[in-house]
Amino acid sequence: MKVTVFGATGMIGRSVVVELIRAGHHVTVFVRDPARLPPEAAGMVTSVRGELLDGAALDSALAGADAVIWAVGPVSNSPDQPGFFEAAARALVEAMSRHGVRRLVALSGAAVAMPGDRATLPQRLFSRALRLALRNVVGSKERERDVFSASSLDWTLVRPGRVVAGTRDRPAELGPALRSNQVGSSELAASMVGLLEADGLRYVGEAPFLS
Repeated sequence: MKVTVFGATGMIGRSVVVELIRAGHHVTVFVRDPARLPPEAAGMVTSVRGELLDGAALDSALAGADAVIWAVGPVSNSPDQPGFFEAAARALVEAMSRHGVRRLVALSGAAVAMPGDRATLPQRLFSRALRLALRNVVGSKERERDVFSASSLDWTLVRPGRVVAGTRDRPAELGPALRSNQVGSSELAASMVGLLEADGLRYVGEAPFLS
């Protein structure tokens, strides 16, 4: 499968790129600085330089793609981030539509609500704390959610709790509830890549939690 990765030089995106390479996929990364890619990517990926609102660069990155993994996250908790992420999400949806790319697996967050959520008390408290501490970070992902969920794409939003570098002690699982507030970047990457496989299609149009 030909997969384009956005956010490939961040902690989560780097893990996604490594996982895709291990799984034998053809990987294109959309980056500003290819030097920040993981060492495993050397000679194994196609790099497209650009900014998220640059339509021509998006077209170059998506030409011939079968699917997209969106591992982009806010760089700060500043008030400009929600508006920027809404615009970036719209630019992505428009570019994917131009190229006939339908499958989108996007990083979201546990504090981002979805219709039908049945949150436990600890989960509600966790989400409330995140909203208080990182209002604009959560707002950015909420704006993304609104754009992606209103599109005609085959989207899935993955909602982890706090993501830490590396691997945790137990495997992560996708599901309707958040069972733990922390997950390793390696498990998150494996879950996002797994959603591109046939079994992951059961989550199209959904936003499972990752615990």
